[in-house]
Amino acid sequence: MRLADLQHRFARALHYQASGEICDIVSDQFTADERIQIYRNNFVIGLSELLELSYPKTRLLLGEACFAQIVRQYVLRVPLSQADVSSYGEGFETTLAQFPQVVEQVPCCREFARFEWTIDLCQQQWQEAQKTAQTQPLDALAQIDPARHGEVRFHLAVGVACFAADYALFSLHQAIREQCFDDLHIEQAQAGVIQVFADRSYQCMPLTPAAFALLTQLEQQKALADIDAELLAELNALVELGVISHFSLP
Repeated sequence: MRLADLQHRFARALHYQASGEICDIVSDQFTADERIQIYRNNFVIGLSELLELSYPKTRLLLGEACFAQIVRQYVLRVPLSQADVSSYGEGFETTLAQFPQVVEQVPCCREFARFEWTIDLCQQQWQEAQKTAQTQPLDALAQIDPARHGEVRFHLAVGVACFAADYALFSLHQAIREQCFDDLHIEQAQAGVIQVFADRSYQCMPLTPAAFALLTQLEQQKALADIDAELLAELNALVELGVISHFSLP
């Protein structure tokens, strides 16, 4: 049997799609199926712990037992397709949708899981952060000919992402962190920015509709001349927040 075939069978066995016998596992005091079950348990535990790191507050929101059940379902339904596990956990909100009783009790849970995954993605940006050679720091803007200001494209800082939802997820995240839910109005839509720093600490800040609209257009790399002048009035506020770090010219 080729190694690739054996690896494929073993991967299927970990997801309860094949038995231990077809994986050429030797039986002694344990049968082949008993051995593969040990591997399965370790496999599920390892990936479950990974998801706990990616979705810590979703776990608190749902409760440990409920979260563990949903995570197990995700691990068994979503194969690990590569050795790099940094992207494992994407789409967890889709698995949540398979638990209608949970969604009925916590309607915002799917969007909140997506919120936490966005934080995780921002943290991953620091591992891959490389500014292009054409970008310049913001203080260099004073040296640019005013006639070319309309060509300027601002770039979001590393670890920054826009996020919008039909629930007050920024407020919910803060409430979970502080364990204070008195003033939470979860049914209110919120949009804002997630910012992760080099030490993996982060902040989640709701924005006004105008500031969020501007930030999304900057994220799309639009030149200033292509952005509504009313939105540009929010530019200084975004710079002060530190979510814009550099700019480029064509």
